[in-house]
Amino acid sequence: MLGHGPIRFSEADTVIARGSRLATFVERKSRYLLIARLPDGKAASFNAGAIRLLRKLPARVRKTMTSDNGSEFIEHGRLASRLGFKTYFADPYASWQRGTNENTNGLIRQYFPRQHDLGATSHQRVARITHKLNNRPRKCLAYSTPAEVLAPLLRFKV
Repeated sequence: MLGHGPIRFSEADTVIARGSRLATFVERKSRYLLIARLPDGKAASFNAGAIRLLRKLPARVRKTMTSDNGSEFIEHGRLASRLGFKTYFADPYASWQRGTNENTNGLIRQYFPRQHDLGATSHQRVARITHKLNNRPRKCLAYSTPAEVLAPLLRFKV
């Protein structure tokens, strides 16, 4: 099992399919995933989705967020001040700097390929898929699941 060092939801991105979007947040250590459906690609919508998901977590785990340079992150200062974390940006064309999120987005694409209409996808389906991915064993976690790794770090059942 992994050590009990600090945790943080450290990588954020959006997954786009047929014009609709999902906001994804992945904690780097546990690979735990949170997904929010977004009505559009505007920064205000991204912030609303992020606040809705991340405010459920204790403030001690909301330390940093690293994203790409997409326009949905333009109001990162407001989001950071509202949730109490620092925002970092990957260098342009350096997706490897957010490798955990890029890998997780690939797993999400198994359920939502690019031609899938995310706008017609229910919040419940997104929640079921998030649950599946958080309970899927990972080699990089010694075949534990992200939920198993995160739960003892948070000291409550996820």
